[in-house]
Amino acid sequence: MLTNIAAMLPGEVAGIRRVGIMVIKRIQELGVTSDMAYMASVASIALSVATWFSEKDKDTAHAERFGIFIGLWAPTFALLGNALQQEESRRSTTERIG
Repeated sequence: MLTNIAAMLPGEVAGIRRVGIMVIKRIQELGVTSDMAYMASVASIALSVATWFSEKDKDTAHAERFGIFIGLWAPTFALLGNALQQEESRRSTTERIG
């Protein structure tokens, strides 16, 4: 039973990878670059801190939760930037070769 599951996993991973590549290509078609994603990551961190400080006087618990919520966007934008950068590198290499 375990060998059958193990044999299925590479195909499932390949399918998920194909979907991810399609999503990244679509994001690139919209004009989003890796630099934009990295800037959004840094902006998310700055906005998180700014939100925490600005809301702190009104309701400390809400300010902390909202600041953390905004701060959680940073790794997502950084991973998106990384994926976009890899695709940009792959595309520039393909253009130089072909």
